[in-house]
Amino acid sequence: MVKMKITVWIALFLLTNGLMAQKSSVLLPKEAKDTLFFEGTKKMCQEGQLKNNMKQGLWTTYYSNGRKAAQGTYLDGTLHGPYISWFENGTTCTEGNYDQNKENGLFKSYYEDGMLQSEKNFDYGILYGKAMEYYPNGKPFREEYHKEYTKTGHWKKWYETGELFFEVTYENDMQQGEAITYHPNGKIKETGTFDRDMKIGAWYFYDEQGKILAEQFYKGGMKTGLWKSYYKNGNIQEMANYRDGEKQGEYAFYFEDGTLYSEGIFEKDLTNGYWVVYFENGKKKEKGAYFMGQKTGLWKFYDEKGKQILKKQFEKPTSILQY
Repeated sequence: MVKMKITVWIALFLLTNGLMAQKSSVLLPKEAKDTLFFEGTKKMCQEGQLKNNMKQGLWTTYYSNGRKAAQGTYLDGTLHGPYISWFENGTTCTEGNYDQNKENGLFKSYYEDGMLQSEKNFDYGILYGKAMEYYPNGKPFREEYHKEYTKTGHWKKWYETGELFFEVTYENDMQQGEAITYHPNGKIKETGTFDRDMKIGAWYFYDEQGKILAEQFYKGGMKTGLWKSYYKNGNIQEMANYRDGEKQGEYAFYFEDGTLYSEGIFEKDLTNGYWVVYFENGKKKEKGAYFMGQKTGLWKFYDEKGKQILKKQFEKPTSILQY
């Protein structure tokens, strides 16, 4: 992802600062001139016309090797018209059009090897319409749509290998409707529904073979109802009830072979009331009560044969411990 940011950074730097990255080697005159040179050489750093001490017409900046770095048209000191920048190896970095220092129309950026990096449309500095980004191998990375400062339309992302990774629709800058995430093999990884950027209804999660891993439910972006997660062998791993975003009510966790590991009650996301923990052979391991997340009262502990090995009295908590 670092490489995908390089082009934009270089273009912006050349646009706003010329070749000030070489500030130590550039001789800036006390009075404005039409041409600047690299210190101690006759190689041009920047050339163009000035009018009332403001850039006018075509201006060009150069690398120290003599190659062009950027070229743009100015009107009263602001970029106004076609603009293009190059990498030091001579390949195009960015190209587009400016209107009073604001991007206007189609802008393209490239990787240093010449491969297209992005195509974006602007309306006086604001992203507008379709925007595409690409991986260095030429395959699409992301497809977006914008309208008046907001995200809109059907957005997509891809894996570098070309397979679809994610898709969702935006309305008024918020995710709306079905959202799907995919595994690299094309199988669905996650699917659910958004309403004004909030998760609602049922959400399902799958492994790369299409086997279900989890079922979740939301209301207004908050967890609700019975949640289930599964082992890869299809057996239930966990069942938890939610209300208003918190665990509330009966809870159970299972070993991979399907036998019960623990069961009890949650209240406002905290263990509360009577709980039992089991060995994988089904024998009780420990049992006792919780009060707002902490053990309280008499707890009994057993070995794998069911023999009691310990009893311990816990004091009633005076403060709430949240896990």
